Amino acid sequence: MRKLIRARTNQIAGRGPQFCMLERGKVVGWIGYTHLEQDNASIEIEYWIGQAFQGRGTVTKCCRYLVDYAFDHLALERVVICTAEENTHSMRIPLKLGFRREKVLEKADRIHGREINLVLFSKGTSDE
Repeated sequence: MRKLIRARTNQIAGRGPQFCMLERGKVVGWIGYTHLEQDNASIEIEYWIGQAFQGRGTVTKCCRYLVDYAFDHLALERVVICTAEENTHSMRIPLKLGFRREKVLEKADRIHGREINLVLFSKGTSDE
């Protein structure tokens, strides 16, 4: 986790705020904004949580807060979440929050040296 936080801290340039997710005072993951597009009034949310802490609603709760903040305080019109196509657990989060599945981005990321497809979910102020 320390290694991940250090790497994320080094990537802050061009990104929005990044946050640690805590459970009982222990860091269990991170979440943050990325890919702010002022012209499109759009932002993406990225997250990661340790396997032992999944399924407790932590990421959903944190995402809900960041979505609300993006619309209510940053006056953005669209929020995007991309998940690995094979990560069905992660795909449930945007769906629970009322995002719509928009498209599959083929070979859009690499995990452990392997190209993967991402599923792009979006929610706009007009979707509410």
